Amino acid sequence: MTVALQDVLGRLEGVVKCGEGYSARCPVPAHDDRRQSLSLAHGEKGIVLHCHAGCPTERVCGAIGLSLADLFETNGNGHREVVATYPYTDENGELLFEVVRFGPDKDFRQRRPDGTWGIKGIRRVPYRLPQVLEAVKSGRPVYVVEGEKDVEAIEGVGGVATCNPGGVGMGWRDEYSEHFRGADVTIVADDDEPGRKHAAAVHAALLPVAASVRVVLPAQGNDTSDHLRAGKRLQDFRPIEVEETRPRVYSGLDLAAMKVDTPRPVCDGLLYEGCSTLLIGQPKLAGKTTLSLDIARCIIAGEPWCGRQTMRSPVLYLSEQSPHSFNPQVERAGLHAADFHVMYYADFIGTDWPEIAAFATEAANERGCRVVFIDNYALWVGFTGEQENQSGPAMEAMRPVEQMKAAGITVAILTHSRKEGGSIAELARGSGATIGLYDVLASLKGDSVPRRRVLDVTGRPFAETPEPFYVTFTDEHRYTALGDHAEVSANDLRDLICLSFWTEDGPMTDEQIITFCKGAGFGHNKVSEALRRMSEEGVIARQRGVIPGRRGFGYCRKGRSNATAC
Repeated sequence: MTVALQDVLGRLEGVVKCGEGYSARCPVPAHDDRRQSLSLAHGEKGIVLHCHAGCPTERVCGAIGLSLADLFETNGNGHREVVATYPYTDENGELLFEVVRFGPDKDFRQRRPDGTWGIKGIRRVPYRLPQVLEAVKSGRPVYVVEGEKDVEAIEGVGGVATCNPGGVGMGWRDEYSEHFRGADVTIVADDDEPGRKHAAAVHAALLPVAASVRVVLPAQGNDTSDHLRAGKRLQDFRPIEVEETRPRVYSGLDLAAMKVDTPRPVCDGLLYEGCSTLLIGQPKLAGKTTLSLDIARCIIAGEPWCGRQTMRSPVLYLSEQSPHSFNPQVERAGLHAADFHVMYYADFIGTDWPEIAAFATEAANERGCRVVFIDNYALWVGFTGEQENQSGPAMEAMRPVEQMKAAGITVAILTHSRKEGGSIAELARGSGATIGLYDVLASLKGDSVPRRRVLDVTGRPFAETPEPFYVTFTDEHRYTALGDHAEVSANDLRDLICLSFWTEDGPMTDEQIITFCKGAGFGHNKVSEALRRMSEEGVIARQRGVIPGRRGFGYCRKGRSNATAC
């Protein structure tokens, strides 16, 4: 069954229009919702439904006679249509999960036999496993291709073929290889760089178990389907050599002769090509998301961000928020643009983090995105309980990030800071074992001045640790640079000196001004130097006899008509 948003709304009570979506009372009996806690809207992949009181989406759907799958499989209502379903079964033909292909755009999702999206905890197997095992037993050759469509193309000409779930993006798991023990395997690589790399990885995995393994390319077109559609036969594939990579030990002379490219800045001082940046800040206070969206806007436009050069690129943003809260932020940031792409966490509930990361990598590559923001990391990874603080799960969660980097993608990870604070390396919540894996660490903190933020950065790309960098958030929802600590401190002191004149409402001696500024932590010498400079610049006036009863010099503010007056 497929449903439209209006059909879902008709099954709910207390429906009200809310922005671009709707709110309603949650139908779960145990909730006893007395106000509109349920939000609904059209999402990229169907209907986005979320109970803000924490009721699982599956239970909400069940309470109104729907399954989770019904929210996605719609057509004729502006949503994508399911164009193919590929069943993955165990050795005995029992269904384990399905891969669903949507059209008209090329997009895939995985679901359980009951229609629930995501296959977390489900056993993974190669496609057409029973047929593969029968072919191996009878001595028939087996073709390993990149996707289910190519498998069916080979079956159409009488061959036996398989692929791993998710193709190139998901990678080949070690447990798949045992099914090919003693087999004669031909790996058909797509004729592009990702395809060749994937084929080489499968080749290396099967060599120890298979009787023979070779890698071939299409004689015509990019993939297996193109090859066969052009009238070519299975024996017409073009064999290629696969380099066997073995670890080696490098000498100092090898290192001297090695040409190593310095990572190019994507946003100078923060993001670098093929590197990872961890942006740390207090939840709801620091402004990590707002800052990231402003950086994304500048990267997409190829404009400097706060005076720092950027590399022009489309951007993929993984958001933990719902469209209700995130879309207005996108609009304020000026990111209603074709090169800004979003994945919502609600669309991937129940999906393992490696699969999400692989999907994001594939989506980024298809759209030319060289930058991916992950906001908030712990939620997307799926940490539960104390897993975030345990080195094992934390290190395992970083593997997909390293794979994204290996694909040349710049990864910006947003995470919450610890309550107790500390150095940058100690600020990030979670296991300290992963800190060394990040190329750049950045912390974003609030300041005593409203809207002002301090950005502290350290990492591998820097010969010396940069000075803390101050930025401020404008009414136009943009960030502007204020300079380093010395510049900001000097400007604060000048503002404080100007304020002192208004508090006294008249001329002041240098001792009075120094005493006033000491209360804010500024020393005698700094205040005296600031007074001298402000006097030379004509911001304030140093005059003799301006203070009643005193013959010496005093300071007074310039008239309000003066453009540089306090």
